[in-house]
Amino acid sequence: MLIQINNLAVIDAAPVTDEAPPTNEFTVTGGLLVDDLMYLIEPFPTQDSMIQSLTGILYVGWSNSKIAPRNAADIQLGAAMLKSLSPEMVYFSEGKVGSSNPAMMLELTWPTEEEMTIQLVSLNPEVIVPSPSEVVIAAGSKSVEVTFEALSSSKEAITIEASAGDIKVSSTVRVVGADEVPVVSAIEPAEITMSAGKKGSIQIVLDLPAQAGGQQVFLSVEPAGILSVPSEGILVPEGEFVANVDVIAAELVGVGTLTVSTDAATAQVTATVTITEKIQVGLLIAELMYDPPGGDDELEWIKLYNGHSTEVDVTGLKLAWGGTDYNYGNVFLAGVIPAGGCFIVGGPKSDESNGLPALDQVYDFEPDIQNSGTTADGVALFQGETILDAVIYGQENSNGLVDESGMTGSVDVGKAPKGNSLIRTELGVWGFNPTPNSEGCITIE
Repeated sequence: MLIQINNLAVIDAAPVTDEAPPTNEFTVTGGLLVDDLMYLIEPFPTQDSMIQSLTGILYVGWSNSKIAPRNAADIQLGAAMLKSLSPEMVYFSEGKVGSSNPAMMLELTWPTEEEMTIQLVSLNPEVIVPSPSEVVIAAGSKSVEVTFEALSSSKEAITIEASAGDIKVSSTVRVVGADEVPVVSAIEPAEITMSAGKKGSIQIVLDLPAQAGGQQVFLSVEPAGILSVPSEGILVPEGEFVANVDVIAAELVGVGTLTVSTDAATAQVTATVTITEKIQVGLLIAELMYDPPGGDDELEWIKLYNGHSTEVDVTGLKLAWGGTDYNYGNVFLAGVIPAGGCFIVGGPKSDESNGLPALDQVYDFEPDIQNSGTTADGVALFQGETILDAVIYGQENSNGLVDESGMTGSVDVGKAPKGNSLIRTELGVWGFNPTPNSEGCITIE
């Protein structure tokens, strides 16, 4: 049944139903559910917003009466209303005029049909005021930035309110004094666990945004050497709260403490550092370059990683590749890979087009490794008839290529863009490397 109803309010923008979320449904006056069976309303109505007219098919679904609009012409939204003042807190510097950090944005439910004026007030105007005290949202727009003038500082967040008619929204701003120095508030993660020799990254978080020129942060580790950190410290850029720090775990197992502060006089934050034994992941395919720029011939290569604690002689092992199965092409290996080291077979050419690989075993893959597509292709490392490792790449493994489990494998990664290699960054994680071989021999866990 086709019906039309007028002058509705959204009484629940995210109702709980028997269906699994997201349902893209909302409830209007009278408890009627509006469904996206035939058309998803854009922009999606928000809580308490008004709908002038709604036309659609009335039906029963999931034990509820629902109306399903058929297209955009079936819904006429009401006048745009205030939706939010966000984010919940921003920062601003004493004596400054202009944008906050991050920018405070005033947003409507949807683009306004007519120019709309919004009043702005500070609940502590002696500290900070919106400047200007009213903003205009142009017809066809739905948001505008709120800017400020700070007259003094305050360690208490100041509430800013925006109003249009009877509707108010609010947010807060923390005005930072010129003499306030940010301090470290957290190290993430607070407990750092890495295997020996592993590279990683941590985050240093400040309680306030870094002032002009950035904020110097100092790092120290006890016992010395258990975790390699920048000896000169790091600089958190101006206006930022967070900085990433690259770290390297020691080769020895142990427990220590990382201490971080903005200077010796400020509060220090510590994190426990635990270095565990290297995870023995075995012999793995680490990187695959099969589609260099231009032609593939004499430029393809495969990188293996020795995840054992001792060197491995790969003589007699076999790399095989194909699409229908692994019988399209193969090469027997010869050489020794040190513990934690890599071994590259391929070429015989090594130049900038294929990442300048240092070839341990020169071999022209013949026929060339397949480039994949809708049907996935694969490369596998064999010991006899047993697959030690495999990478299946493309869209769908419709030919049932087998992986190291001995069963039909899932696709590990998509088809690499031309000039990219496939690279393994973690034991079960593959991706694309736009600069092949640039990561060297990474530790895989």
